[in-house]
Amino acid sequence: LQAYGRALGTMVQIHDDLELVEGLGLAQPKPVERFTNVALAYAWEKLAPDLREVVAIKMIASDLERVGDIARNIAKSALRLGRRLDAPIPPILARLAASAQGMLRSALDAFSHSDSRAAHGVLGSDDEIDDAQDEVILQELEQITAHPDMASPAVDIIFIAKNLERIGDHATN
Repeated sequence: LQAYGRALGTMVQIHDDLELVEGLGLAQPKPVERFTNVALAYAWEKLAPDLREVVAIKMIASDLERVGDIARNIAKSALRLGRRLDAPIPPILARLAASAQGMLRSALDAFSHSDSRAAHGVLGSDDEIDDAQDEVILQELEQITAHPDMASPAVDIIFIAKNLERIGDHATN
């Protein structure tokens, strides 16, 4: 909202600046030609940082909505797993969940503090999550091969790992 307010304020300033230029007799644009290429370039220079921030916030909101959908899918799989007390949960799954949550938190903190170094750190965390997901999938495929009766909970664990990895992907966006 602050960026939106700044963008509107900048538009008012641009209008005032153009009025000043016209008042000095330096330019006599017709109403239809009010924003010439120079004026548009000037407007873009003034508005670009705020507009980029507004667009970034919109993209973040979209990614957070997707993360919410993913969290719902994880919860559904967790509920099914909860009904199977005999299903072993690999310890790496908890680490994967903590990593994805931390990565999302770090990405939001980096954006809110305009910290590019922290943002680059988030990108580096993606490989860790990808590797953990791969490890979970391999373990669960071995579990399915060794114990076919445990295929359903193993598939849920794979779904959870894949969804956690997707959260990490959204954090990198």
